[in-house]
Amino acid sequence: MSRNRATRAVLCATALASALFALQATVLAAPPIVIEDPTRPAPVSISDSSLDVFFDQTDYRGLVCLALVDHGTATATRIGVDAALLDASGTVLVVRTMRIRGVFRPGVRTAYSGYGGSEATSNGNCLDVSDGVPGTSFHYSAGRGASWIDVAAIVASVTEVGYDDGTTWSATSVPHAGDQLALPTAAPFVAAVPYGLPIMTTKQSPGAPVTVVDAYPLDSRGHSMIMGHRVGFTTRALCAAIGDLAKPANDVRVALTLVDRTGNVAGVETLDLRGRFDVGKTYASMLWCEGVSGRSDGDTFLYGPTLSPIGRIIASPLLVQFQDGTSWTGPPPQTAGQPLLP
Repeated sequence: MSRNRATRAVLCATALASALFALQATVLAAPPIVIEDPTRPAPVSISDSSLDVFFDQTDYRGLVCLALVDHGTATATRIGVDAALLDASGTVLVVRTMRIRGVFRPGVRTAYSGYGGSEATSNGNCLDVSDGVPGTSFHYSAGRGASWIDVAAIVASVTEVGYDDGTTWSATSVPHAGDQLALPTAAPFVAAVPYGLPIMTTKQSPGAPVTVVDAYPLDSRGHSMIMGHRVGFTTRALCAAIGDLAKPANDVRVALTLVDRTGNVAGVETLDLRGRFDVGKTYASMLWCEGVSGRSDGDTFLYGPTLSPIGRIIASPLLVQFQDGTSWTGPPPQTAGQPLLP
């Protein structure tokens, strides 16, 4: 595999600086389903969303980022969104308010990644749902001593819009903590994802002695000294979490199948998770992330020397080396150029 060694060095150095992240065993839930509130129509719609993880050298920050479309005749410049975090019963645990600023021209899908600024959420379109756990699952606690509750869904409602001509729009109703909302269902799987950051999902191999329980992109902020000046930078890598081991292992290899916007395989990378993995635990750590050749352009990831836009990335188990000397090898991933199989 062609490794982005600079990215990996930054990630590893940052992780090793704190023993907390050297090896982390944790419990991961399913990622939340993110949808637009169907009961509160607005002149600005939420076209799609992405889940991301950001590490700011002190903690993991789970982010939900929204892309929006202005359906009015004037250009929107500020948008308010209330994001309701729901538990598995559909009860609203808490409502987080987002203040999004930018230039939202009529009929144009607009998204700001925000990672070029000093803050991960500098444009306001990313909701910070921090819980200190690396991964796409989010949890909520009402305060110190309160239990953590898995967030099953995030329902986003546009509450206000300000336009460049001075006019405004505001919602007549907004969600509140304690409300009961219809719990959304996940959208059907499609190979081709037309826009947005790549959707990372997992795929299990029949009979595999390990489960890839999560896959997610990780952005990490750092700095370097160039000619005596401190220069900040942000690096992006792809990560996986594993669990459900049949017996103790010390090496798990995960295949990352990158799928282009048309649903064809653009390439396959591998991610090696090395350590001491015990039965009955789930593992996620910055040490098991891999830089991938390419670059981010807005909210699009361009892969490899051809800069192919990637819409989906699928993580699946490929190899397990057990501590007793035995091993398991899974079926090979699809090769580049093939249509992605279900």
